[in-house]
Amino acid sequence: MDVRMIDESQLSVSSPDDVAAYLQVHGWSEVYRDAGGTAWAAAAPAFEDAELWVPRSSSMLGYRNRLAQLLGTLSELEGRPPAQILFEITHALQDIQRVRSEPLSESGTIELGEGTGALAGIHKWVLSAATATATGNNTAILPSRRPVTVDSFMAQVKLATPEPGSFVWKIAVPLVSIDGTQPLPFADAERRPELASFNRQVTRALYDATAAVLSACRKVREGASVLDSFQAAVPEGVSANLCEGLAETSSGGRAPFEIGFSWATNYPAPPRTETLRFAGNDIEVVETAATELRRVAREPDVQLGGYIVRLKRESEQRAGEVTIAGTVVGDADEKFGHFWFELTDDDYLAAVESHRTHRMVTIRGDIVRRGNRRWLELAHEFQVLDDSEA
Repeated sequence: MDVRMIDESQLSVSSPDDVAAYLQVHGWSEVYRDAGGTAWAAAAPAFEDAELWVPRSSSMLGYRNRLAQLLGTLSELEGRPPAQILFEITHALQDIQRVRSEPLSESGTIELGEGTGALAGIHKWVLSAATATATGNNTAILPSRRPVTVDSFMAQVKLATPEPGSFVWKIAVPLVSIDGTQPLPFADAERRPELASFNRQVTRALYDATAAVLSACRKVREGASVLDSFQAAVPEGVSANLCEGLAETSSGGRAPFEIGFSWATNYPAPPRTETLRFAGNDIEVVETAATELRRVAREPDVQLGGYIVRLKRESEQRAGEVTIAGTVVGDADEKFGHFWFELTDDDYLAAVESHRTHRMVTIRGDIVRRGNRRWLELAHEFQVLDDSEA
């Protein structure tokens, strides 16, 4: 493998401790130490004659050359590009998700429109796991109002330089949460998951939920219904939001993709982690599942904002039916639509006046579907906004 493709400035960024941590996790053992550094041998029989040298300090003369030689050897042994190995070494305290898309364009490129859509899907995919983790509830539709913890987490997530090989997006999640919480090694976190950092909880939830989506897809291929299969996976973190993110990641179903998880070197996750691959027929199922979950599920405690477009009341002794055209307040997608709900007494009279004067209103409740309509049940906090508030 050609190490000349590596940015030389990155060679001195990685510390010997990070290199040693990487080697330990990948089955290497320290066999000799002196003032200049440490020698490492591999436990794997296929690598039994290989030996690596790690300099004591990154400030030593020749450190870059030594590290380049080490990466070249690891690249040959592991069959991976040196730059990919170096990335894992320099991100020893970060969980990395690699989303490898297979667009129709030449390797290493993606059409602008497809790339924009894929990034929006990846963002929604990560956001769904963070929201479910923060709320502590796995529900078919995640709440539109997110805890502050979620926004803090999303501010930490970074998009790293893509890799060649079709087109590979890299998402880096630091394991030290923004509140300073340190992560536990995986074995300890499994015994006491509540002590793992929030960030590690999110990346684990992201893997578990995405794997559950693929498992549900397999059940559908075996003859099970889409709705039954995905509803059964909701306790594992599957939601309409997660499915929508995965579907959008495929650039509208046009590009199969796979997701690989690399866990932080110093806090490794279980060795059974697999690459999760979504073929074209899987993506179709996921898109259908997202629609079906939204169709039958209740979306709790949402706030609507918009304008009243229809009023119906058969008598003053009964509740009046109101139709609002608007969006869910705080929803990043801001999908416009019509919603139906009932109001009584003074609230209905206020709705009549707002319709006459064409003033914006807000109301809170639970969204459910009845046939082709979206109803707001348990409607409350109806307000007519002043022009300055609209």
